[in-house]
Order: sequence, then structure tokens, then C-alpha cells
Amino acid sequence: MELKFNLKGAFKTSADPTGAKEVIAQYFDEANNTILKKGAPEGQGAKITQWDIVDGSIELTIESGRYVRAHDAIIRLRKPLAAKLGKDFRIGIRGVDVKEFTISMPAEGEIGNMNIPHVSNISKVEGGLILELDVGESELERRIPDRILTLMEEKVRAKDYGGKAEHWQILWE
Repeated sequence: MELKFNLKGAFKTSADPTGAKEVIAQYFDEANNTILKKGAPEGQGAKITQWDIVDGSIELTIESGRYVRAHDAIIRLRKPLAAKLGKDFRIGIRGVDVKEFTISMPAEGEIGNMNIPHVSNISKVEGGLILELDVGESELERRIPDRILTLMEEKVRAKDYGGKAEHWQILWE
């Protein structure tokens, strides 16, 4: 199992963005090939898989791998989209609302009972773990998902390492 991020979120707008639907569609198509691929190897960037305008907000789903992560992608999209909507339609983006955020990561063996901040559920699947995160815009900006991922990788490595008496003797010698 490879590292995968899936984020379902929305840009809250100051007015109904229905009139700007064509501009938004053009921007998301362009972003899939530029902003969301920047800094990643060929075919490894993030991708907007689905989007729609619902109740005065722009809802979207972003899927990504290891390189351009979904939480970075939604932050990368916000400012240029706000500039386009603001200049042409006088619509501002008030914030980012994260509805669902899951991380699939590789892990071997049993994980036990872990209590990690901002993680609402950890489920074991064949070849890895699926983490369901409960984060908001400020947590995305402070890179909390990256910190959670690093913490989980350390905990999984520690579970793999511990257990045999000779391993612990090496630590204390």
C-alpha cells in the first residue's frame, strides 16, 4: 500500500459563485496541470477529482500521493482562486471547510490502541492503516497532517522494533 491522501472540502465564499462556474471549471482544469503538479515527479501530483457549487460554497475532492499532498494542494488553490473570483465577480473566499480527510499509509503487523490528537478513527486494512482526521483550516496551514503522519510512522516503527529481549538489551548497553 502506498501513501494516499483524500480530502473532501469546500471553499466558503462571500456570495453565490454560480455565475462564475465556467471560470472555476477553467481554473481547476488549469490547476490540475500546473499548481498541483509543481515540485512532483511526472504523474505524481495532486488532482481535483470532483467539484461542485453547493449552498454558496465550492465543494471539491482532492486525491494525492506522497509529493503534493492534498492539504497542501487546497491551500495552494485558495489564493489564486480568490484573485480570479474577486477581480471578475467581486466574490471573496472566506475560508476552507474540511468535511472529510483520510490518509492511507503502509503498516505491517498489529497497531494496538493508539490515541493521537486530531485522528478520529484508525482502521486496519490489508497492508496498511487508514487514518480519518478531524482538522480545520488552521490545522492545515500549520501542517498538522504531516506531523500526524510522522508520529504514526514512528509509532509503527516502534511497534515493529520492540518485543524481543535482545533488542531492549542493545538499547541499554
